[in-house]
Amino acid sequence: MGQTQSTEVVVPKSKFRPKKYLNKLELVSMQCIFDDMSTDGVIELKGFLDYLKFPSELEPAAILLFKSLSYLGSYPDLEGPTPLTFTALITAYIILSGRLEEDQELRADTMFFESLSVSPPHHEKKKKEVTKKEESSLRRESTGLSLAELGIAFDDMKLEEDEIEHRAETEILARDLTTVFSLFLWLGNIETEDFSKITETAEKIVRSQSDSTDTVKFSRLKSWIEHYAPHIFTPMQSFITKQFTFYPTPNDPHRLLLKDRYPIPNQSDILTPVYTTLLSWAIPEQALASKTWTRLYSASQDGFSMNRFESHVFKYPGPTVMLIQADNILLSAYISQPWKHSKSQYWGDSSCFLFEIYPDLDIYRPSQRKHLKANQHYIYYHHAYGIGMGGNQQHLPSPADYEFNLFLENNLQRGTFSHEAYSSFPTYESTLKPSQSFIKPFDVVNIEVFGLGGEKERAIQAKEWLFETQEAARRAGLNIRKTDGELDKELLKMAGIIDMDSRQDR
Repeated sequence: MGQTQSTEVVVPKSKFRPKKYLNKLELVSMQCIFDDMSTDGVIELKGFLDYLKFPSELEPAAILLFKSLSYLGSYPDLEGPTPLTFTALITAYIILSGRLEEDQELRADTMFFESLSVSPPHHEKKKKEVTKKEESSLRRESTGLSLAELGIAFDDMKLEEDEIEHRAETEILARDLTTVFSLFLWLGNIETEDFSKITETAEKIVRSQSDSTDTVKFSRLKSWIEHYAPHIFTPMQSFITKQFTFYPTPNDPHRLLLKDRYPIPNQSDILTPVYTTLLSWAIPEQALASKTWTRLYSASQDGFSMNRFESHVFKYPGPTVMLIQADNILLSAYISQPWKHSKSQYWGDSSCFLFEIYPDLDIYRPSQRKHLKANQHYIYYHHAYGIGMGGNQQHLPSPADYEFNLFLENNLQRGTFSHEAYSSFPTYESTLKPSQSFIKPFDVVNIEVFGLGGEKERAIQAKEWLFETQEAARRAGLNIRKTDGELDKELLKMAGIIDMDSRQDR
């Protein structure tokens, strides 16, 4: 979220014209959809629910969305919910879709979460002073479902003091936030209706931080989103755009516009739709252009060895995601650059991160502490040692001296996951528990690596391996072509370029 706050906007109602932000096609579509939902020129809750057709498990989320639209529809006054007329609907829509972010400097995600708050946003308090008694009454009479049950504890996060002071009075019920996160998780999962898993994950996001409060401060939520899921609101914007400006298409299973749909792995023994969504929240948006994640390597199928890892993962020209399934933990890593041998240095960049999925839900991004020069020891790959991510020493590792946040031995069967609180030379630091130190050894059950590019990247990888195999064969005096000119697939299979069983290039 940006630094500009909605609290500073002072647009005279008489001068605000929401229709100017929509084209004619959008206005016609929204008018038709409004007519389907409304009764006597106003959308009532029942008509809204009937139109959205959410599963019963997510009806509370639909009610919260109705509450948000009713509140934002009163812009620029924002003095409370307003009847959802056509003007109110398009006003709320242009706010949530981000149409006012440049013109009026309104952050869509900020306005959405503020509309669900149980205490008045800062801009309301500027207009009207609220006494402690009135504020207490507002809290007791708040309607809707809440963020308090989510249990997201943002207490350990590093926050700017001015932001904490600025929004100290704005809070969201934890049960509402749980409901909202459940909606966000559901939007990207067309292959599953496992609401118990969705709800469990949403609750876990909150409980991992605190289970002792019924509300979450807006400043804590803001910081969590910035560190953990910087584009978490994109699917919500895509959903409301598809719902309110595109007339419904029968039997369309997709809830999001094509460009905003979450990727789906082509095959996996580890990734679930919920896990894929969680990772997509954190991965840079430009790396999500391909809607299929291609599994490059599976340790359980391709073998637990550095050689097998290299023959399947190296030479892939795009970003990758690595999943490590262990007996007591599930970890992931986003690697922005092609894999390579480290030799005399680390590699990677500041967009790389580590992700703990189980038992905790946490993200380890490059350190941002300003009072020290953090390491840039993102990734280290060496046959003699193994795979290390997040070096916490100033020098290159040796067999007797390696300290990483995540380390896999060179047999790829054992590893450690660790975090040093306030390390002198940090590379990655925990978002939710920066003050905790731990070392967790584990035995690997499986490792999977996914390429986030498309068919073009796979073709480049196959071509690079083929060229290297041809060069190796030439130097060894071998001919990888048969007498009929066809490639000798037995030699290519030995090189790890193709899998004869599945007839697919590796």
